[in-house]
Amino acid sequence: MSNNYILNSVRNYMSSNHMVVDQDWLSECVNHLIGSNFNEDQIKLQTKEQWLLNNLTDVCPGCLPQNLKSRVKIELNGQYVLQINALVDIGSSAYQQHLKLQKVNTENIEATTRFDDKVSNHRMIQLYMTDGVQEVTGIEYKPMRNLSLDVIPGSKVLIKGPVECRRGVILLTENCIELLGGEVEELIIANSQAAILSSKLSLPIPQGTAINQTRDRTIPSPDIQTTHSINSHEQIEPMSNFVEDEIDMEQLDVIEAQYSSALTKRRSEDDMSNSDKRIKRNPISSSNNVDDYPDDSEMFFEDEEYLKELEAKFDERENEIEFNTNFNSGGARSESNDVNNAWTASTSKDDRSESLSRSIRSSSEPFVYIKQINDLGELERAGKVFKVKAQILKILSKLTVGKEGWSLSCTIVDGTGTIDVDFSSDVLSKLVGFTPQEMIQMKKQMAKNAQIKDAAVSALQKAKDNLQVLYCIIEIIILERPLISQLIPFETFHTEILMRRLKDSGL
Repeated sequence: MSNNYILNSVRNYMSSNHMVVDQDWLSECVNHLIGSNFNEDQIKLQTKEQWLLNNLTDVCPGCLPQNLKSRVKIELNGQYVLQINALVDIGSSAYQQHLKLQKVNTENIEATTRFDDKVSNHRMIQLYMTDGVQEVTGIEYKPMRNLSLDVIPGSKVLIKGPVECRRGVILLTENCIELLGGEVEELIIANSQAAILSSKLSLPIPQGTAINQTRDRTIPSPDIQTTHSINSHEQIEPMSNFVEDEIDMEQLDVIEAQYSSALTKRRSEDDMSNSDKRIKRNPISSSNNVDDYPDDSEMFFEDEEYLKELEAKFDERENEIEFNTNFNSGGARSESNDVNNAWTASTSKDDRSESLSRSIRSSSEPFVYIKQINDLGELERAGKVFKVKAQILKILSKLTVGKEGWSLSCTIVDGTGTIDVDFSSDVLSKLVGFTPQEMIQMKKQMAKNAQIKDAAVSALQKAKDNLQVLYCIIEIIILERPLISQLIPFETFHTEILMRRLKDSGL
């Protein structure tokens, strides 16, 4: 049996399994296995196994239609084997995911979270994949029981059409994805869940354990020697900048609207079946005494745990602007135009031409992207009111109360950017449950009245719990320092507005 016959047989076998193979690599792999006295069937299986264990950037010339990111909408009808470079859950905060990885007891944290905000109910995996040439993103559009966050970076998956793809984002369901296995050793540690979450939370990246090197290193790879050589002791930076790459506002409109619609439906069902659930609270310690509290000029949380960083659902959470004439001295011009103008100015001529040719204008309801606000000039956004759908990334100061009112600073994030803001005293009064005057008066009575002291401690704990799970529409006034003026729950009618926005955009 000639070598060419075996080579063609293996080529056909790989093709029948939808595996597109670099011909130079295939020839060298088959010749190596022939020299090792494997029979034809063994060579087929070994070639497939080695292909799964290699980086597709080395062994695959690409299989997807070209320029998917530039196509507004396309249906993929074929079958494509892609490599998962990394995957993350954008349905819950990185902080809670990090605690679970560290095997920390999160019972009390989860007890302060609404039932429908838990990872188990609202997991939404985002996959960063490649066909060896172009990179695409996959979104868990509907629950996929055949895929978990434990998938090893470098694993290969079979995408089975028909499946919808919008500007390089594939909307995945359980029926259109199949895990084939494999791994890429240089990605296993660098893009592990622990590494990605630690990087996003600015925590030390854990040291990886030894990797089972199952790939046959005697089989050469055509590009490894030049462009993909990796020292086994070299540290690889984790993929921590996923959501910062080429943010597409219209694409986020699509996913936000579709995901919010499904989420709202599930929430209504969960609320009906869990209406009698009670929220558990951390018990208030009875060991606190008067000396535990600061002087009358301020009050703050003693527990520093609340300073730990939280993050928003990155990626696909959209924010829009609301015009408010009380803070706009420039006449009838709306923030929507300001954002659109700034966004246009920040893009290249080619990008602008493409955007204009699509004739798509972003609505300012019900919220905008933080990136759009940050792209505005200082004069363009000064004194205006914006609404963003965001979450607290980290607390920048202690919660204090004095004659001037409550005070707290934080960084909020929505997946497109971050912005440092101060809470208004009125908003903090609602979170704590007491006005500054009431709290100051309570402090004066704490030494003599344990019941009042317990009420104050309980109020501060309640505020801390609310900050940990805060995720809503946040109204911001752009002053010298941006100020949070209102917290607005995300309701069903907001989803309806997003759906109308999606329909009007023509996507």
